[in-house]
Amino acid sequence: MFESSLNTEIYDLLKSKGYLSDNNNANISSVKYFSNIDNELFSLYNGVGVRINHNSVIIELIGKDCKDFLHRITTNSILYLDKNKLVKTIFTNEKGRIIGLAEVINFEDHLWLKTDIYFKDKIIAWINRYVITDDVRVNDISDNYSLVDFYGPQRFSFIEWLFNSQNISLKPDTIQKIIIDDFNLYITQSSFEISNFSSLNLIVDKGHLGKLLNFIFDNKGPFDFNLIGNSAFESYRIEQGILMSEFELNDNFNPHELNLSELIDTKKGCYIGQEVLARLETYDKVQKKITGLEFSEDFTLSGIDEVFDKENEVAGYITSKTYSQKLKKHIGLGVIRKKYLSGNYELFYLTEQKNKIQITLHNLPFIKTIR
Repeated sequence: MFESSLNTEIYDLLKSKGYLSDNNNANISSVKYFSNIDNELFSLYNGVGVRINHNSVIIELIGKDCKDFLHRITTNSILYLDKNKLVKTIFTNEKGRIIGLAEVINFEDHLWLKTDIYFKDKIIAWINRYVITDDVRVNDISDNYSLVDFYGPQRFSFIEWLFNSQNISLKPDTIQKIIIDDFNLYITQSSFEISNFSSLNLIVDKGHLGKLLNFIFDNKGPFDFNLIGNSAFESYRIEQGILMSEFELNDNFNPHELNLSELIDTKKGCYIGQEVLARLETYDKVQKKITGLEFSEDFTLSGIDEVFDKENEVAGYITSKTYSQKLKKHIGLGVIRKKYLSGNYELFYLTEQKNKIQITLHNLPFIKTIR
């Protein structure tokens, strides 16, 4: 009931501010665009685009062994993470495949795992599976907080403008508490970049999301500002090679295949999946890599679909596709065997009607941007 009333409250607020004029669906998470796709893409590439993130959630860990425990079961170094610092890490299974990716935030007396709703249950089950005598308690606090993400080259200056009286310090890999009127929020910034993209996020008590959005709308200043709907974001995401949990970041692949090796600390010793991932890297056994794909025409993607070479051998897999409004092309992301990444190979996708869709490989990102 609370989620439903909150959704209605945010819908009414956005409607009153001139958004959603052509949208009669009160489910904010399914909005294709808030103004129009061209304006939203302009803000993403030239100004500041703000996205209400309905997919990110928070898991809380309490107990004196939390850092040591995560250090032992995930890929990155957690043990010496300082207070108000954060680091991204990956939960992998015994085969080195991805279970989930999370941002670990240290509040000293407890930790937050900021992750995707797609990973939440898997990560909680994985932690509970390995907690034996460790002093680690897991709380699902997903319903307590809302997240708002900032994109575009003006995002840092916009945040400084927005909170100019708060002595903002936008240092990488930190979390900072901000007080506005009668509510609090947190700002986080990660230094890790997936395909050259670094994140800037606000975390606010879910009951105060409307107040935060109202504050943002009333203090937009001179910036090229827009709310970002699903259509513009999906186009931008694939153009920039930003990986999505449901499509790329899952147990079909390992971190090396997705260019996530930076999130693996090779010096810290054992973790679940360590032997497999170390062997892949040491002996150059990584057979596939994430890359951009350009399609000769449109088609319907039914899942993680196979890519073939002219000998009808499987060359890799398509994970995402969209129509790029900026490029005026059908593009996507895929994990392709390394031997096809250099040279001029003929690759194609075979539809259910046995039509061949030609595929051209493209380095990521498709469009270089000002960071």
